[in-house]
Amino acid sequence: MEVDSSKADQEDLVVKSMLGDDGYAHDGSLEMFNEYWNNIDDWTDTSKIGTGIGAEYYDFVPNHEKMLQECLNFDGWAWMGESRTNLALDYVLNKAARVLGTGQTPKEVLKRFKENITYLWDEEKKMFVDMGESNWPRYFANPLDHPDSFPTICKWLNKNKHKYARPVISRLGPGGTIIPHRHNLIRRENRVLGRMLYNMCINFPEGCKFAVHPNGLIPYKPGDVYKIWVHESMHSVINNSKEDRYHIMLRPANYKEYV
Repeated sequence: MEVDSSKADQEDLVVKSMLGDDGYAHDGSLEMFNEYWNNIDDWTDTSKIGTGIGAEYYDFVPNHEKMLQECLNFDGWAWMGESRTNLALDYVLNKAARVLGTGQTPKEVLKRFKENITYLWDEEKKMFVDMGESNWPRYFANPLDHPDSFPTICKWLNKNKHKYARPVISRLGPGGTIIPHRHNLIRRENRVLGRMLYNMCINFPEGCKFAVHPNGLIPYKPGDVYKIWVHESMHSVINNSKEDRYHIMLRPANYKEYV
Protein backbone atom coordinates (compact mmCIF):
# COMPACT_ATOMS: atom_id res chain seq x y z
CA MET A 1 0.00 0.00 0.00
CA GLU A 2 1.30 3.46 -0.88
CA VAL A 3 1.23 5.98 1.93
CA ASP A 4 1.95 9.69 1.94
CA SER A 5 4.48 10.74 4.55
CA SER A 6 3.35 13.18 7.19
CA LYS A 7 5.25 16.29 8.18
CA ALA A 8 6.60 14.42 11.19
CA ASP A 9 7.81 11.58 8.95
CA GLN A 10 9.59 14.03 6.70
CA GLU A 11 11.45 15.61 9.61
CA ASP A 12 13.29 12.31 10.10
CA LEU A 13 14.31 12.17 6.45
CA VAL A 14 14.67 15.82 5.49
CA VAL A 15 16.98 17.64 7.85
CA LYS A 16 17.32 20.96 6.11
CA SER A 17 14.62 23.59 6.04
CA MET A 18 13.27 24.80 2.73
CA LEU A 19 16.17 27.05 1.84
CA GLY A 20 18.83 25.77 4.23
CA ASP A 21 20.69 27.85 6.80
CA ASP A 22 20.51 31.09 4.87
CA GLY A 23 18.47 33.34 7.14
CA TYR A 24 15.48 33.60 4.79
CA ALA A 25 11.84 33.07 5.75
CA HIS A 26 10.89 29.40 5.46
CA ASP A 27 7.18 29.49 6.21
CA GLY A 28 5.81 29.19 2.67
CA SER A 29 4.83 32.87 2.69
CA LEU A 30 4.69 35.24 -0.25
CA GLU A 31 7.70 37.00 1.26
CA MET A 32 9.66 33.76 1.07
CA PHE A 33 8.59 33.18 -2.55
CA ASN A 34 9.83 36.63 -3.51
CA GLU A 35 13.09 36.19 -1.58
CA TYR A 36 13.74 32.92 -3.36
CA TRP A 37 13.97 34.67 -6.74
CA ASN A 38 15.28 38.08 -5.66
CA ASN A 39 18.17 36.59 -3.68
CA ILE A 40 19.01 33.76 -6.06
CA ASP A 41 22.55 35.06 -6.62
CA ASP A 42 23.18 34.96 -2.87
CA TRP A 43 22.06 31.39 -2.26
CA THR A 44 23.32 29.80 -5.48
CA ASP A 45 26.15 27.35 -4.78
CA THR A 46 27.27 25.47 -7.90
CA SER A 47 29.96 23.63 -5.93
CA LYS A 48 27.25 21.30 -4.63
CA ILE A 49 26.27 20.04 -8.08
CA GLY A 50 26.67 16.26 -8.18
CA THR A 51 26.46 15.79 -4.42
CA GLY A 52 22.96 14.30 -4.37
CA ILE A 53 21.06 17.51 -3.64
CA GLY A 54 19.51 20.16 -5.86
CA ALA A 55 19.83 19.22 -9.53
CA GLU A 56 22.30 17.39 -11.73
CA TYR A 57 22.53 16.96 -15.50
CA TYR A 58 21.76 13.35 -16.50
CA ASP A 59 21.06 12.77 -20.20
CA PHE A 60 20.11 14.25 -23.58
CA VAL A 61 17.23 13.23 -25.89
CA PRO A 62 17.98 14.13 -29.55
CA ASN A 63 14.45 13.82 -30.99
CA HIS A 64 12.90 16.43 -28.70
CA GLU A 65 11.58 18.42 -31.69
CA LYS A 66 9.29 15.54 -32.71
CA MET A 67 8.16 15.27 -29.09
CA LEU A 68 7.35 18.97 -29.04
CA GLN A 69 5.24 18.67 -32.17
CA GLU A 70 3.28 15.83 -30.56
CA CYS A 71 2.60 18.05 -27.54
CA LEU A 72 1.50 20.95 -29.76
CA ASN A 73 -0.91 18.68 -31.66
CA PHE A 74 -2.45 17.10 -28.55
CA ASP A 75 -5.80 18.46 -27.34
CA GLY A 76 -6.66 16.15 -24.45
CA TRP A 77 -4.88 17.99 -21.64
CA ALA A 78 -6.17 17.80 -18.07
CA TRP A 79 -6.47 21.38 -16.86
CA MET A 80 -5.46 22.10 -13.27
CA GLY A 81 -7.73 25.14 -13.18
CA GLU A 82 -10.85 23.16 -14.13
CA SER A 83 -13.71 23.46 -11.64
CA ARG A 84 -15.39 20.17 -12.47
CA THR A 85 -14.17 16.58 -12.45
CA ASN A 86 -14.77 13.63 -14.72
CA LEU A 87 -13.31 10.13 -14.95
CA ALA A 88 -10.69 11.04 -17.54
CA LEU A 89 -9.55 14.10 -15.59
CA ASP A 90 -9.48 12.17 -12.31
CA TYR A 91 -7.38 9.45 -13.92
CA VAL A 92 -4.78 11.82 -15.38
CA LEU A 93 -4.52 13.98 -12.27
CA ASN A 94 -4.24 10.91 -10.05
CA LYS A 95 -1.27 9.80 -12.14
CA ALA A 96 0.22 13.29 -11.91
CA ALA A 97 -0.30 13.48 -8.16
CA ARG A 98 1.42 10.12 -7.65
CA VAL A 99 4.43 11.09 -9.75
CA LEU A 100 4.73 14.56 -8.26
CA GLY A 101 4.24 13.41 -4.71
CA THR A 102 1.53 15.94 -3.86
CA GLY A 103 -0.15 13.58 -1.41
CA GLN A 104 -3.59 14.64 -2.62
CA THR A 105 -6.48 13.12 -4.52
CA PRO A 106 -7.39 14.64 -7.92
CA LYS A 107 -10.44 16.37 -6.40
CA GLU A 108 -8.28 17.83 -3.62
CA VAL A 109 -5.81 19.09 -6.20
CA LEU A 110 -8.59 20.71 -8.22
CA LYS A 111 -10.13 22.25 -5.10
CA ARG A 112 -6.78 23.62 -3.93
CA PHE A 113 -5.94 25.28 -7.22
CA LYS A 114 -9.48 26.55 -7.71
CA GLU A 115 -9.80 28.15 -4.27
CA ASN A 116 -6.25 29.15 -3.38
CA ILE A 117 -4.50 32.25 -4.65
CA THR A 118 -2.29 31.65 -7.66
CA TYR A 119 0.43 34.02 -8.69
CA LEU A 120 2.15 35.60 -11.67
CA TRP A 121 5.70 36.90 -11.48
CA ASP A 122 5.92 40.65 -12.10
CA GLU A 123 9.38 41.21 -13.57
CA GLU A 124 9.26 44.98 -13.05
CA LYS A 125 8.19 44.77 -9.41
CA LYS A 126 10.31 41.64 -8.80
CA MET A 127 7.53 39.94 -6.92
CA PHE A 128 4.68 37.47 -7.24
CA VAL A 129 1.27 39.09 -7.74
CA ASP A 130 -2.23 37.70 -7.39
CA MET A 131 -3.61 36.41 -10.71
CA GLY A 132 -7.10 37.58 -9.72
CA GLU A 133 -9.83 35.87 -11.73
CA SER A 134 -7.38 34.05 -13.98
CA ASN A 135 -6.88 30.32 -13.59
CA TRP A 136 -3.49 28.69 -13.25
CA PRO A 137 -2.29 27.71 -16.77
CA ARG A 138 -0.96 24.29 -15.77
CA TYR A 139 -1.92 21.16 -17.69
CA PHE A 140 -1.01 17.46 -17.52
CA ALA A 141 -1.08 14.41 -19.77
CA ASN A 142 0.09 10.84 -19.39
CA PRO A 143 1.66 9.96 -22.77
CA LEU A 144 1.33 6.20 -22.22
CA ASP A 145 -2.45 6.64 -22.13
CA HIS A 146 -2.32 8.22 -25.60
CA PRO A 147 0.21 6.21 -27.65
CA ASP A 148 -1.34 7.33 -30.95
CA SER A 149 -0.88 10.99 -29.99
CA PHE A 150 2.63 10.58 -28.53
CA PRO A 151 4.34 7.88 -30.63
CA THR A 152 7.84 9.39 -30.38
CA ILE A 153 7.58 9.96 -26.64
CA CYS A 154 6.17 6.49 -26.02
CA LYS A 155 8.88 4.84 -28.13
CA TRP A 156 11.54 6.66 -26.09
CA LEU A 157 9.84 5.72 -22.82
CA ASN A 158 9.60 2.04 -23.77
CA LYS A 159 13.24 2.01 -24.88
CA ASN A 160 14.28 3.51 -21.54
CA LYS A 161 11.82 1.82 -19.19
CA HIS A 162 14.76 0.37 -17.26
CA LYS A 163 15.57 3.96 -16.22
CA TYR A 164 12.31 5.93 -16.25
CA ALA A 165 8.83 5.19 -14.93
CA ARG A 166 5.43 6.84 -14.41
CA PRO A 167 5.73 9.70 -16.94
CA VAL A 168 3.65 12.87 -16.79
CA ILE A 169 3.93 15.69 -19.32
CA SER A 170 3.69 19.10 -17.67
CA ARG A 171 2.51 22.00 -19.80
CA LEU A 172 2.97 25.47 -18.29
CA GLY A 173 1.22 28.26 -20.17
CA PRO A 174 2.52 31.77 -20.96
CA GLY A 175 2.93 33.80 -17.79
CA GLY A 176 2.50 30.69 -15.65
CA THR A 177 4.55 30.13 -12.53
CA ILE A 178 5.24 27.23 -10.20
CA ILE A 179 5.94 28.85 -6.85
CA PRO A 180 8.90 27.67 -4.73
CA HIS A 181 7.99 24.33 -3.15
CA ARG A 182 9.14 20.86 -2.18
CA HIS A 183 7.30 17.57 -2.68
CA ASN A 184 6.00 15.20 -0.05
CA LEU A 185 7.81 11.92 0.26
CA ILE A 186 5.71 8.97 -0.89
CA ARG A 187 6.13 5.63 0.85
CA ARG A 188 5.30 2.15 -0.34
CA GLU A 189 5.38 -0.32 2.54
CA ASN A 190 8.92 -0.05 3.96
CA ARG A 191 10.51 2.11 1.28
CA VAL A 192 10.15 5.54 -0.19
CA LEU A 193 9.22 5.82 -3.84
CA GLY A 194 12.20 8.02 -4.59
CA ARG A 195 13.80 11.21 -3.38
CA MET A 196 14.21 12.65 -6.85
CA LEU A 197 12.50 12.99 -10.21
CA TYR A 198 13.93 13.01 -13.69
CA ASN A 199 12.83 16.17 -15.48
CA MET A 200 13.16 16.21 -19.25
CA CYS A 201 12.97 19.49 -21.16
CA ILE A 202 10.97 19.28 -24.40
CA ASN A 203 11.17 23.02 -25.02
CA PHE A 204 12.38 26.02 -23.06
CA PRO A 205 11.06 29.29 -24.53
CA GLU A 206 13.08 32.44 -24.06
CA GLY A 207 11.88 33.98 -20.80
CA CYS A 208 11.59 30.66 -18.94
CA LYS A 209 13.50 30.24 -15.69
CA PHE A 210 13.84 27.02 -13.68
CA ALA A 211 15.63 27.31 -10.33
CA VAL A 212 16.57 24.60 -7.83
CA HIS A 213 18.14 25.24 -4.43
CA PRO A 214 21.10 25.31 -3.92
CA ASN A 215 22.24 25.11 -7.57
CA GLY A 216 20.43 28.24 -8.76
CA LEU A 217 19.18 28.55 -12.34
CA ILE A 218 19.22 25.32 -14.33
CA PRO A 219 20.63 25.94 -17.85
CA TYR A 220 17.97 23.85 -19.56
CA LYS A 221 18.16 23.28 -23.30
CA PRO A 222 15.55 21.26 -25.25
CA GLY A 223 16.36 17.56 -24.86
CA ASP A 224 18.14 17.90 -21.52
CA VAL A 225 17.24 15.50 -18.72
CA TYR A 226 18.11 16.52 -15.16
CA LYS A 227 17.88 14.67 -11.88
CA ILE A 228 16.10 16.93 -9.39
CA TRP A 229 15.94 16.08 -5.69
CA VAL A 230 12.44 17.47 -5.37
CA HIS A 231 11.79 16.30 -1.82
CA GLU A 232 14.76 18.03 -0.18
CA SER A 233 15.36 20.95 -2.56
CA MET A 234 13.02 23.85 -3.17
CA HIS A 235 12.40 24.47 -6.87
CA SER A 236 10.36 26.94 -8.88
CA VAL A 237 9.53 27.82 -12.48
CA ILE A 238 8.65 31.12 -14.14
CA ASN A 239 7.44 31.14 -17.75
CA ASN A 240 7.74 34.77 -18.78
CA SER A 241 7.25 33.96 -22.45
CA LYS A 242 4.41 33.87 -24.96
CA GLU A 243 4.64 30.09 -25.46
CA ASP A 244 3.67 26.95 -23.58
CA ARG A 245 6.57 25.21 -21.86
CA TYR A 246 6.60 21.39 -21.98
CA HIS A 247 8.57 19.11 -19.67
CA ILE A 248 8.23 15.41 -18.84
CA MET A 249 8.47 14.36 -15.19
CA LEU A 250 9.52 10.76 -14.52
CA ARG A 251 10.19 8.60 -11.49
CA PRO A 252 13.30 6.41 -11.39
CA ALA A 253 12.42 2.84 -12.40
CA ASN A 254 12.53 0.12 -9.71
CA TYR A 255 13.66 2.54 -7.02
CA LYS A 256 14.41 0.76 -3.75
CA GLU A 257 15.36 2.98 -0.84
CA TYR A 258 14.40 1.39 2.46
CA VAL A 259 13.43 3.52 5.44
